[in-house]
Formats: sequence, structure tokens, C-alpha cells
Amino acid sequence: MSQGHSGEPRPSGRHCGRCAVSFRGAFGAILVLIATLAGGCGRDETPASAEAPPGFWFGEGTDDAGGLSGLPYANGYEADGGGWTGLRLTGDGSPPIGLPALFSSGHEPAAYVLRADGSVRARWSLEAAGESAAVMPPFEHPSQRAWRALLPLPNGGLLAIHEGLCLVRLDADSQVVWSGAPRAHHDVCLIDGERACVLDRERRSRIDDGASARPVPYLSEDGLRVVSLATGETLRRISLVDALMDSRWSSILVEAWPGSGVVEIGDGTGDIELGLDPLHANGVELDPDAGGEVAIVFLRDVGALARIDLVSGELLSLDLGPWVGAHDPQPVPGRAGWTALFDNHGARGVTPPRSRVVLTDGRRTEEFDARPGSFRSEVCGAIAALEGGGWLVTSTTEGRALAFGPNGSLAWEFRTPFRIEEQGLIAALLDMRPLRPTAPR
Repeated sequence: MSQGHSGEPRPSGRHCGRCAVSFRGAFGAILVLIATLAGGCGRDETPASAEAPPGFWFGEGTDDAGGLSGLPYANGYEADGGGWTGLRLTGDGSPPIGLPALFSSGHEPAAYVLRADGSVRARWSLEAAGESAAVMPPFEHPSQRAWRALLPLPNGGLLAIHEGLCLVRLDADSQVVWSGAPRAHHDVCLIDGERACVLDRERRSRIDDGASARPVPYLSEDGLRVVSLATGETLRRISLVDALMDSRWSSILVEAWPGSGVVEIGDGTGDIELGLDPLHANGVELDPDAGGEVAIVFLRDVGALARIDLVSGELLSLDLGPWVGAHDPQPVPGRAGWTALFDNHGARGVTPPRSRVVLTDGRRTEEFDARPGSFRSEVCGAIAALEGGGWLVTSTTEGRALAFGPNGSLAWEFRTPFRIEEQGLIAALLDMRPLRPTAPR
């Protein structure tokens, strides 16, 4: 069991330098996406531990021959090398855990159901929305056409995120009820039967006082937007930048400026600008153990797991731990105060490189022992709790999902049959969850 950090201001000095990792993607007519991500190569020497050091700066944004670019997530990453697709069960013939499951794919805006017999069918789709989709803002980039995250509602409806564009609610017949939460991205969770909380970003004047050399006009201000499920109206917005600046962990933001990445920020009309992206919030979930309205938020580019009071806007805690480029914080059922993460790059000293699921209470960190299954997603990735302590893991860039029992045994594996045909790429498996989740998500 490895030790993490909890509740203490981060010491000065950076724990990680920069290392380029290239990956492939396609946005319809765009030929190839090459984004520069930081790996965890902080010093010249290789860390002796298999764990990443506390905290992590995911690195600078992307530079190309034409200048600075802030590139969104891709519809597909890895080349189609052939091989099998569909569902493979590895259990003893009993009903497989975690199925049926709902998932979204990079090739189109739709939510699919994967059944225990391996069949796949669309449950909701934007194509079926018809004229009701006219309430949505115009797409600013081809990658926004896919649904980055899904959240089924108790009445047969669905919340879906068009990455960096908006949050939409659809009814049971795929009709768009409303479009709201401008520039929503990555993740959404329910607060109660009347409200949801979604990550968003807004353009803001730069406040780094020249600490970043990036020649971009704005700061990308990550926020938490509380919206009405009935109307999509914004009820409250909390700036994550302000929450960090006003906390005792403000030095983390100061240290993040020089290596800050960049991101595209639309305005709902098709106009896109670039902004500094020092935090890159990429996951939100309601904390079931907080005794109030508290959100668990992961800030990828500073490697921080934060808890935010949705009433006061106060940053309550900040944990820096042995994870790198992680995604999708999820409460751990039956373990009060524990949170799980899809840890993209935190497994050190492993050949070939792999991703993993880590669990932490802010002081201690454990790795879920997924013994028979290795998975690797350079970006994105998701997890969902299964009955009895197992986990459903979405390896986005591979287009794979793996369901593990509580002892780490592999119950089933799914490999998406969908492709980005223009480029021969496997469609990104963006989000998958059981239709009857056991976790708050």
C-alpha cells in the first residue's frame, strides 16, 4: 500500500518535468491528430518506486508547425488492426455482472445498450431527435458531435455532454428537452431528483501576470455548474480557479502557470479562442459520505483530487497522490471516504505500459488487482462500481471495456465494433456504465 498526500499545502518545486507522448485521432475530415501530453518523467533518473510521485503537471499544450494549438479529444485514436470484436464472457455461466450496460462511441452521438447476449442497439440518438435538436448551439468542431459522457435519468431520459459545447437532456424517445450549460465538458452527476452538476469552462482574462509564455488571449476557467433538470437553467456556478485561489492550496495554481496547457473555448456561435488550461478538470461526482452537497472533482493537470462545497463554493480538501493523468473519480461503495480513479499513466516500471484503477482515502492508496486483464488508455477512460466490489473499466482509446469481479477476476470483455471509417481507426469508447449502477454515478 503506497502513501499519498492529504489536506496539506503542496511544497514548492515541481515533481514532474515534460515528456512527449503522441497518439492518433480523427475528426471526420481531419487527417491525423497528434497531441503532446506529458508523461511522468520528472527527472533524468527513473523513479525507483513503481508509483508516481505525489502530484503531477500534465505538461504544456500542443505546438505544431503552424503555431500554438489547443486540440480537443478525438473521435478515434488507435488503428484498426483486425481481430475480434463484440462481447466475450469468461465466467461460469451465471448472469454476467454489470450487464446490460450503456455506452457512447466516438463515431456518432448515440447511447447504446450492450446486452448479456452480446447484442448492441441504440437506445438514444441525436439523429432520432429530429427538429427538437434545433435548440442546440452549432457544432464548433467535429469532435463535439459525439457524446463524451452519459447519465441515464430515472424517468427514461438521458443527459449527454457534447464535449466543450453543451449539456443536453433527451426524453425516452430521444427528443431534445433542453440544451444548457454552455461549454460543458467531460462529466456530469446528479445532485438530487431536481438538479445536476456538470463541469464547464468559461473565457476569462488572464490572471497569471505573465508566468506563462503561452501567446493565448484567455484563461480557461474551469467551473462547476448546477443546472435544473426540468429546464436546463443554471442555478449556480462555482469557479474552480477562484476556489483554489481562495484556499490554503493557492500555491498550487501559482506553480502551475509556467507549464499550463491550452484548450479551445467556444462561445456558442462557432467562434473559438484558445485559453490557458492550468487545471483541466475532468471528472465530477457527488460525495455520498460528506453529509451535504459536496462534489468530488479531479484536476488532471495538477494531479489533484478536490472536494468542493456546492453551497458555499469552498474548496474543502485537496489530495495529491501517486496517479498520473487520471480520470473519472468514483466513490467506493462500502468504504466511506474512499475514491477510485482511472489512472492513465501512474503504473511505473511496468512493461508494456498500462493504465490501472487506484483507490485512495487521501492518505493511503491502493491499486485494484485486475490480474487477468491489462488495459491502456492514453487519454480519457472511465470506471463504474459493480456489485460486490468489482469494477467496470472503460479503456477509451483501445475501444475496450473490461468487467472485473471483487477478487480481480475478469468477468467479461467488450471490444467495440464501431470504426472511424475515413481513417481506419477504432472508434473511441467514451463512456460505459451499468444500466443499474451500484455507485452514486
